[in-house]
Amino acid sequence: MKYLVENGRRVISSDTPHGISAEGKEGYPGIEIEKMTALIETLRASGINIKEDGTATGQIDLVAHSEGAIFSILLAYFYPQLVRNLVLENPAGLAGKTNIGIFTMRWLRQMKQQKLKEYKEKAAKPENYLSEVLNRNFSKAIESVSAISAADMREMLKEIKAKGVGVAYITTTEDKFFPSEKLTKGLTGEYADKVYVRDGTHDSTYYRPEEFAGLEDKAIDDLEAKKEKK
Repeated sequence: MKYLVENGRRVISSDTPHGISAEGKEGYPGIEIEKMTALIETLRASGINIKEDGTATGQIDLVAHSEGAIFSILLAYFYPQLVRNLVLENPAGLAGKTNIGIFTMRWLRQMKQQKLKEYKEKAAKPENYLSEVLNRNFSKAIESVSAISAADMREMLKEIKAKGVGVAYITTTEDKFFPSEKLTKGLTGEYADKVYVRDGTHDSTYYRPEEFAGLEDKAIDDLEAKKEKK
């Protein structure tokens, strides 16, 4: 966020606490609708008037990492006039549905990968996201994990792009949660305007924040430049 602000962007950051009252959207994972609602309320508190028909007083470039991709795609789907560009980093929901047991095994491999990286680099590790939500509310955490493992947002993303929202995603070569090869095969064209691949793990954005923030910044500029050429 600091990097993006220093490069002239206005940044609005939303935490997504469990327990917020969600807007009624039948047929979608309740936990993700709650998080989408938290994002909407943050935007409204920042002065953006968002109406139920999807109109708004302004547009935003929405940047999301991991699970954030799911409720960000939901937001762009329900309010396409609000979102100018969607930049998804190591996104959940685009690698296809997976068994919750397999997803848990991927998480364990990711934790091992993080520990080895910490030892090698002697770096302070940011608090693991899943550990954090487990500590907050165990039942909600399990609901989140279930929603992530079952999410398939690809067709919804295709509709969003067809409505004129710029879409880019950033993936890393050693992501154990959402493998890079699944995001780079068949997910361009109808699904995304730009795809960026970098060396690293699912959490490399925490270890190399300036590099990945710079890539997010570039992705937004590239999406706008592509629209201007049309």
